[in-house]
Amino acid sequence: MKLQMPYLPEVSVNSYRIVGRGGRPTNAIKPSVLFWMADLADRIREHPDFDEYYGTPCTVYVKGFFVDNRVPDIHNLAKVICDAIEPAIGVNDKDIRFKDSGYETGYPKPYLEIELVTL
Repeated sequence: MKLQMPYLPEVSVNSYRIVGRGGRPTNAIKPSVLFWMADLADRIREHPDFDEYYGTPCTVYVKGFFVDNRVPDIHNLAKVICDAIEPAIGVNDKDIRFKDSGYETGYPKPYLEIELVTL
C-alpha cells in the first residue's frame, strides 16, 4: 500500500509537541500534527487493500520528496508516522518496522511517500 502525504516540519519527533512555559515540551501534541496523523490513518482505512493490512505487523518505508537540500532526517518522522498507523491497522507500533528510503530534491511542494508492506 503506497500513500502520499504532505510534509510538515512539525511531524518530526523534535517538534511535534506543544512547547510550554520555559520552552519545555509538554505532553500535548500540536493540533496540526494531530490533524496530519488523523489524515494518514483515514487514508490507510480508505485504501482498497486495507483488509490485507488490518491486524498484521508491517514494515513502513518512507521516502521524502523535497524542494531543495534542506531536508529532515527521515528517521525523525518515525514516531509520528508509526503512532498514526497504529490505530489504523490495529497493530501495536512496536510491531511496525520503520525503514528510511532516502529522499529526492527538486519538487515544487514537499511530500512523503509512505509504503506499508506486510511482514
